[in-house]
Amino acid sequence: MGSTRPELDSYHRKCNFELALEPEGAVEEPQPDMQARRLPTAEKEASTKDPRTGIVVEGVAIKSPYKKMFGPTGPTKEDAARYYAQTAQRMLPYVSNRILSIVRCPAGARLSCFHRKHPGSADKAVTPLRVAGNDGEPEEYFYLDSTAGLVSEAQMDTLEFHVWGSRIDSLEKPDSMVFDLDPDEDLGLDAVRLEQILQG
Repeated sequence: MGSTRPELDSYHRKCNFELALEPEGAVEEPQPDMQARRLPTAEKEASTKDPRTGIVVEGVAIKSPYKKMFGPTGPTKEDAARYYAQTAQRMLPYVSNRILSIVRCPAGARLSCFHRKHPGSADKAVTPLRVAGNDGEPEEYFYLDSTAGLVSEAQMDTLEFHVWGSRIDSLEKPDSMVFDLDPDEDLGLDAVRLEQILQG
């Protein structure tokens, strides 16, 4: 799992490297930068019609779209939603149809964040799933299986996704292993990437 510190800084968010077994059907393609690609005005206007916010991504209304998620000069909530939509083809082979534990940051990554593993009434684009716990009593978890599910998590200020190693149709048979590496805050991103290449 990721850091449980009350403060989860933006560097940790951008450098939460996870090495996983390559799922069958995963698509290798460049990951777009969250800030680099801005939709042309006409394209944005065609897809952002909502009387409450004016911003809709994949059918999900984004409230407070201009909220800064990574500090005063960082990406906004709208940027995060569009980033999830753009990278969905790459993300979904890893996160869809697996029970999720997520990290939400309602005030941005620099302030208080919290883990969540049970669905709430506001979680409209995820699917609840009851699973028996160690004591035999059922607990309600959740999973997603669509781009809209990813974008809805951006709407709920989700900045991290942590997955079960097994799929929902075979919970007792894990098919992946994830190593969650948390580099030191003072270690530059280029150094982390170089080490990953050298060890790869």
